[in-house]
Amino acid sequence: MDEKNDNTPDDYSRKVGERLRAIRRQKRLSLQEVEANSAQEFKASVLGAYERGERAISVPRLRKLARFYSVPVDQLLPLEGAPDFGVEVDETIDLRERPTRAATGSLTIDLTKLEK
Repeated sequence: MDEKNDNTPDDYSRKVGERLRAIRRQKRLSLQEVEANSAQEFKASVLGAYERGERAISVPRLRKLARFYSVPVDQLLPLEGAPDFGVEVDETIDLRERPTRAATGSLTIDLTKLEK
C-alpha cells in the first residue's frame, strides 16, 4: 500500500503553504516585511507556520492575504492533480492580469531552480 496520500489535510496544508511562500518570494518580501507592511495583521511567525504547512489558514485569512499580495485567491491554492516531485520548488508565478489558473490550467515553473 502506498504510504503517501496526497489527499490528507496535512499534505494539502503543505501544498497551500508552498504556494503562499512562492507568492511572497515572487513579491520579494520577507516574513518580517509582510508583518510590517500589513500593520502586524499577518504575524511573521504565523505566516511562517502557514508556509510550512504546520497551521491551516482559514478562508477569510486566505482572502485577506490574497488582497495584501494583490493576487486572486485561486493563485494561493495548489492545482488539483498537480505533480508533487517530493522537493520544494520555487515557482515563478505570472502575477499579471490573466484568466484564472482553473480556466487555463497553466503554471510557470522556473526550471533553473530545480538544479539546486
